[in-house]
Amino acid sequence: MQIQINSDKNIVVNTQTTRLLKEEVNRALERFKDKLTRLEIHLSDVNGPKFGKQDTLCLIEARPASHRPLAVSMKAATVEAAVRGSLSKLRRALETLFGRLSESRPRVPHAESGLATPLATKRKAISKKPAAKPAATVTKPPTKVVAKTATKKTAAKKVAVKRAAPKKKAIYQARRKPFPTR
Repeated sequence: MQIQINSDKNIVVNTQTTRLLKEEVNRALERFKDKLTRLEIHLSDVNGPKFGKQDTLCLIEARPASHRPLAVSMKAATVEAAVRGSLSKLRRALETLFGRLSESRPRVPHAESGLATPLATKRKAISKKPAAKPAATVTKPPTKVVAKTATKKTAAKKVAVKRAAPKKKAIYQARRKPFPTR
């Protein structure tokens, strides 16, 4: 994983600051070292030479391998606080990204421990549902039943059409209708 640090003219980044930032990044993103190709840290002073409560901005852009880049930012009073805050945001974003990727693949039960994953237990619960009861036998002749069901279906369609019809609103267009006067 490459770490690149950029700053504007108002923030001085020397070798000691660079070393501290790289140590902080390695500590915070240790889990994702193999999955990230490059990390860019952009430090800037929002107010320029003026003083302010939260005038230091840290923007971190992470580039995971084979995925879209992620960017997070944080404003704070000092460079260290801004970097720590943006690293915690980036860690949560990467956990979400890689967590969703691992959940999208189907899981299989563990053969050794006998434990099943949530997906496998859900499948078992669905397959254990009782079968539907057979329909009651009809003593009436089938022609009458078919006729009744056909009339019920057409009546249901008519009711559904009446309910689904949108209510017309008055639209006033310049050439078709004049705008109503009060």
